[in-house]
Amino acid sequence: QELNLNYTSRAVDLTLGGYAFIENMDGFAALPTFNLSADNITFAPVIPGSPNSTNFSPGREAANYYGGGSIKTRAFAVFGQADIHLSERLTVSAGARYSTERKTEADLFTDYANSFNYLLTYDQSRPLPAGPLLQGKRWNAFTPKIGINFELDPRTLIYVSATKGFKAGLFNLGNAVAAPGNPALISNPAVNPESVLAYEAGVKSRFLDNRLRIALAGFYYDYKDLQLTKVDRFVVLLTNAAKARIYGLEYEIAFQPVRELTLGLSGGWLDARFTDFKTFDPARLALGELDLSGNRLPQAPTFNNTFNVDYRIPLKRGELTLHGDAYWSSRVYFSEFNRKVVSQSAYTKVNGSITWSNADGLDISVYVRNLFDVKTVDTAYVGAAFYGYPVSGILAPPRTMGLRVRKAF
Repeated sequence: QELNLNYTSRAVDLTLGGYAFIENMDGFAALPTFNLSADNITFAPVIPGSPNSTNFSPGREAANYYGGGSIKTRAFAVFGQADIHLSERLTVSAGARYSTERKTEADLFTDYANSFNYLLTYDQSRPLPAGPLLQGKRWNAFTPKIGINFELDPRTLIYVSATKGFKAGLFNLGNAVAAPGNPALISNPAVNPESVLAYEAGVKSRFLDNRLRIALAGFYYDYKDLQLTKVDRFVVLLTNAAKARIYGLEYEIAFQPVRELTLGLSGGWLDARFTDFKTFDPARLALGELDLSGNRLPQAPTFNNTFNVDYRIPLKRGELTLHGDAYWSSRVYFSEFNRKVVSQSAYTKVNGSITWSNADGLDISVYVRNLFDVKTVDTAYVGAAFYGYPVSGILAPPRTMGLRVRKAF
């Protein structure tokens, strides 16, 4: 729930507000890992239908790993911002937010140190987890923002801003560990909050009687305790990298040479790298601890560009719009280790649509996405050791065609 109070005058614009977020979440994972028979124990992945799948039968599975439980989140914040108009051309903005968030978890887990239950076959409806491990933690943050907007002339705006951001910490539900050799050690430490100092400056201009619009922005982000995913044992979990920094440029150009035709070009250059991060690669433990300083952040291509064109044809009843766009991205890595096997190489995708609309708010569109059926991966990761470190991922949608009808009331 969020409540806002807004006040506007010639001298100042004010926004005050409060925010509350309450969530109760339950979840679990029960995975087959070991196959048992009457006279032996085979330490191998259990694959339904394979020779070592003697424990698999309808309604009965060897779910030897169990993780799950519940997490409760209670988050509250108050915030405010003032935009002070020092003149008709100069505005100074100042704002701040105070956030407090508490998470509590009841963690159920597989006890590898104090029990042999993980070697027993059981019905998935009757799991034998250990726990619960009960723990909680609170995080507080004060995040200010300042900015300046200056109209160089009626067609050009220059702006600069500095902002601090905060993402609360969390617990990896179901990842408590009772380690062999140390039965007293049962832990699931919290992932630390993520914070960022963000600086941005840019300019927006209009030319040729507003038929040409250009926007250019530069930014610099300084991250601490960056949260990212990592495969550990049977699960994909979040952990903290030490530090990272991101800087780059973004641009947007829109040109309307004639009334019916609009051309657009946008994109950016991004340099996003870890500045201090040492960790182990679970799939290549023989390499020892790796220094990933200088590696690119996951899901952060160096370059991306989008070109779009719209052509409008007036009709007696409504308007027909022909639209096309093409998106190009450089290589994207999906893990902090920057391995090509866990990445997507550079690609281009083309989309198009034809839309008829009228003054009554009715739109009818025929569209095609990924026109040339380019096969790409949205995300990928290296799986757990029990399964031979396979590379798993999710394919992006193939060529998709459809009809969309929309009515505005």
